[in-house]
Amino acid sequence: MTDNEFSLLLENWVRWSRSRRPQRRTISLEGNWRSPQPWDALPITHVPVDKLAGQEVEDAWASMRSTRHKLLLKWHYIYLRTVGGIIRSLRLHGYRLQPVDYDIEITRATLMLKDALDIKKKHAHDSLHNSEPGRDDRPLALCGGRTAPERNVADPAAA
Repeated sequence: MTDNEFSLLLENWVRWSRSRRPQRRTISLEGNWRSPQPWDALPITHVPVDKLAGQEVEDAWASMRSTRHKLLLKWHYIYLRTVGGIIRSLRLHGYRLQPVDYDIEITRATLMLKDALDIKKKHAHDSLHNSEPGRDDRPLALCGGRTAPERNVADPAAA
């Protein structure tokens, strides 16, 4: 996945996540009204939210192991918190982060999300194209280190 594709997926995930958040207060319609202006006639291009891609990125985010980096990603991209607010909240959760290391950590968290998304996409691609009916797709560690013996259904002694 290229960096451009990932940045588009990340922007879509942010818009998808924000659209799912409940609104905490009502907004005054009168306060948002503006009189029509001649320059307002320009068309506004709105990119629709791809819900499936947003859910895929959310699943990849949920599969990340580091809670610290998961919190960092949510607070940075979705909640748009300040650097100081994120550092204080991380300290409340028991994680230490210095302000000078913030850029490094947000880059590391973003790369972890990209890797998790690549793994999820690769696993989905492999399971679609390489699956054999009747085969156990679990890793060997989950099967006790061995696979089930092949049984010939036509042979009555094997049944």
